[in-house]
Amino acid sequence: MTGRMVISPAGRRDLKEIWRHIAMDHLRRADSWLDSIHHTMRLLADHPHMGIARPELADGLRSHPIGQYTIFYLPMPNGIHIIRVIHSARDIPASLGASDHLIH
Repeated sequence: MTGRMVISPAGRRDLKEIWRHIAMDHLRRADSWLDSIHHTMRLLADHPHMGIARPELADGLRSHPIGQYTIFYLPMPNGIHIIRVIHSARDIPASLGASDHLIH
């Protein structure tokens, strides 16, 4: 079974920013890291409840770490909706609330 993966506009911006940041030092590493993130997102799409439930941030929200980043997503009946991919050093509630109005 292959789950569907939808990436929000904010999530797409996050991925571009991650790639740009890493590519400043090493282009191949940036490509490889983005491939790893996409592989993890596809795994989550196939197993939507694999991530950690994050009710303190929003109803239904889940997260899964990858390196120094965390993928935030909502399970859907046939996959996942990627909300953000945020570096662990950032203020997670503020980052989620500012872009997607998920915080209750």
